[in-house]
Amino acid sequence: MKFRFLLILSVILTSACSEGSQNSTQGTLTKDYRKVSDYKSKEDLESAAKANDPEAVFVLGSMYATGEGVEFSQKKAFELFEKSAKLG
Repeated sequence: MKFRFLLILSVILTSACSEGSQNSTQGTLTKDYRKVSDYKSKEDLESAAKANDPEAVFVLGSMYATGEGVEFSQKKAFELFEKSAKLG
């Protein structure tokens, strides 16, 4: 009984700790990209990405990866990161 309690408690604490660190990392990444990006709006970024600008595609991918300014989508983020890598 004691073992089960400790096992359940450790799982709960581990998941709570890892959840907090993901959120803080995601916010930091997006803020860093925003500082280095020349695009003033999401629309500017999307039109540059459609014109195959690798930086714009990468920054847009980071927005999807963090859910900042767009709906969170790991699939869309991966597709954009892959496209950015192919573009250079």
